[in-house]
Amino acid sequence: MQAPTMLTTIEAAQQILGNKPISAIRIKVKNVTALGEESQKKLESVAKVIKQQTGLETDITLGSSPQPLLINIPKVRNHEALGWIEQPWINIGAAIGIFKETKLGYSGIIVCTILVAMIYVFSTSLVSFLSRKQEFAVLLAIGWKPRQIKKILMVESLLIGVIVSIVTLLVQLGFSFRTAGILSISQAILITSFVLLIYLIGPLGPSQLVNKIHPSHVMRSGEVSVSGKRVLRTKGLMSMVFNTIIGRLQRNLVSIIAIALPSALLILFIFVSFRLNGVLYSSWLGQYVAMEVGTPHYVAVAVSLIISILTTSEIIWQNTKERSNEIALLKALGWKNKYVRIMVLVEGAVVGLLGGILGGLISLVIMYVMYGTIPFAELWLPLITCLCPILVGIAGAWIPSRMAMKMEPIEGM
Repeated sequence: MQAPTMLTTIEAAQQILGNKPISAIRIKVKNVTALGEESQKKLESVAKVIKQQTGLETDITLGSSPQPLLINIPKVRNHEALGWIEQPWINIGAAIGIFKETKLGYSGIIVCTILVAMIYVFSTSLVSFLSRKQEFAVLLAIGWKPRQIKKILMVESLLIGVIVSIVTLLVQLGFSFRTAGILSISQAILITSFVLLIYLIGPLGPSQLVNKIHPSHVMRSGEVSVSGKRVLRTKGLMSMVFNTIIGRLQRNLVSIIAIALPSALLILFIFVSFRLNGVLYSSWLGQYVAMEVGTPHYVAVAVSLIISILTTSEIIWQNTKERSNEIALLKALGWKNKYVRIMVLVEGAVVGLLGGILGGLISLVIMYVMYGTIPFAELWLPLITCLCPILVGIAGAWIPSRMAMKMEPIEGM
């Protein structure tokens, strides 16, 4: 309804309306100050109690949206038609509906970023393990136990985690001073705990590979294994790239997943932004909803994608290092440096494409959970957004491709 144009007392209202001057009572519930599911549940419980004890109908106005509505006033008897006039009406619960539809809380972003960071630590530990395989084989040959080598990997990762947590706290303190805020002890402990947790969980997988080291085999064949699956017959560049990815599928899956997670969030955010173009401005609360998917979300996705670039770079460099003999042979047969570089860059692009496809599927699942249907009309968004993971893959392969160009045929052979 429209806002009241005047106020009066109950006694004065009784003289006009009789014994029932009150048509509605507005109640503000204590400690309900924000729009959210917790506030909504609290109001629902209070409304239920009021209805049980008084029998009165109760409406929850939290998140209600004042919505302009066009009403046609036709000609009635001797009164002329007024035509279409705009009236403000209250759409109860509209903002709550939009809020639930669009809000992907920071908890989801934090979880995604932590997972991507864990994958990065995992890939770093894996590359470190593969490059030091011969060293570990020697230690096992002279009597070291596998658990001692595992302890080395875990302690190294933990020390790096301590350094990272200190740098993180210093950066956070800088932001706190700049915004005149105070970093509490509990927040500092929480930040440190998350960083250390990432660096403790990351190397768990690679450390288990110590059990598969056979000293005699590694010391005989060297630190780099040249074995790899060949699924397709090598006829050109793409078949070589495909065999490289499939031949080392487990480690390449690390890069694919690291790219897929932030890509899924990026596709979802862009989809929500585009889809709500027709919804945001139908409500006077549209501006508030726009802030729910805004700059902080895209910045968090960008940070995750940067971590994905580092992860992809680690994995592709290890793949390139293990193929030094192959690259040396190609150069000896007449391949120029630019062709070698293109091969490595295409490998990164294919990994990025696979990550984008996986991210698109994940985003479609999230959309189905949020909206109850798959929006086929907007499927062009995931397809276009897949260009970003491809660029991430190429960026991750950029440094390894330059290093591959510098390999001399005599060194690899």
